[in-house]
Amino acid sequence: MRTLPNCQHHTIARFFNRQDAEDHLRMLHRFMPKAVFEIVFEPPEQTSIRCQPNP
Repeated sequence: MRTLPNCQHHTIARFFNRQDAEDHLRMLHRFMPKAVFEIVFEPPEQTSIRCQPNP
């Protein structure tokens, strides 16, 4: 996520694991060294499992 003025943000990419996100962050810093980026994780979606009684 790129941090912008006035508490705004912009999602750059989404990754399934931290290592991929950190690798991408290093690449972004090479091309835009003065830009501010953050790695943010979304909590996993909870799936509700409904048990249906047997008749």
